[in-house]
Amino acid sequence: MNKEYLDGQVALLSLFQFKGLKWFWGMRQMAILPPKLKKTDSLEFYKVLGTGAGLGYSSRPNLSQWGLLTVWPSVSHARWFFEQSDIMAQYREQSSEEFSVLMRPIRSRGSWSGSPAFSPQPVIEGEYPIAVLTRARIKPRFIIPFWKRVGGVSRSQQDYSGQLFSQGVGERPWIHQATFSIWESVEAMEQFAYGKNSKHLEAVKITRQHKGFIEELYARFQVIGYKGSAKGQNPLSKIKSPSIL
Repeated sequence: MNKEYLDGQVALLSLFQFKGLKWFWGMRQMAILPPKLKKTDSLEFYKVLGTGAGLGYSSRPNLSQWGLLTVWPSVSHARWFFEQSDIMAQYREQSSEEFSVLMRPIRSRGSWSGSPAFSPQPVIEGEYPIAVLTRARIKPRFIIPFWKRVGGVSRSQQDYSGQLFSQGVGERPWIHQATFSIWESVEAMEQFAYGKNSKHLEAVKITRQHKGFIEELYARFQVIGYKGSAKGQNPLSKIKSPSIL
């Protein structure tokens, strides 16, 4: 294994599907898991997440899918948590499907709950899928205008062939929202985010102009590992990508 993989901060995002009434167990983790995570050695940042029904930002929750984001000082710490922790074991016992992605942060600006969350690391040479996490906390009076604009952003993601995966996540519906996406390349991602006809750029610009965000975060990652499936498929099957999980 390349030593560059082992050095520096990494983030682990896991999405779990639950069948039947087991979705309630997933929802309960939003309330009962943070105190346990707070006591976990070496854990630098964490969020227990709900998910949206759309590709990106979505006003409709998906009660059958719940997520967990953890940030670690090294790959070895992340792999220990992934392979040996009671927390991950319990999620796997209760869930019917898991898709986990190990990522190296390479760019980050803004904050999440007052924390910078991610510490950018040097880019590893080579072709790696690019993951992006865009998160916003919206002022109450801007919630309805924001959702009117952002619906087109979620739908527009279907038109970009370079996108491998997208999922809306968040701590609270409507107010705390984030989009996690994986792309074949930086070029494909930037065409969606900054292209001439980008609905994403338009929605962000208008909301910023009206000072509608309480807090924003943008983070970019190199995907250095993954495991599992989403809706029965491997989202990264179309490209040659690393798997060190």
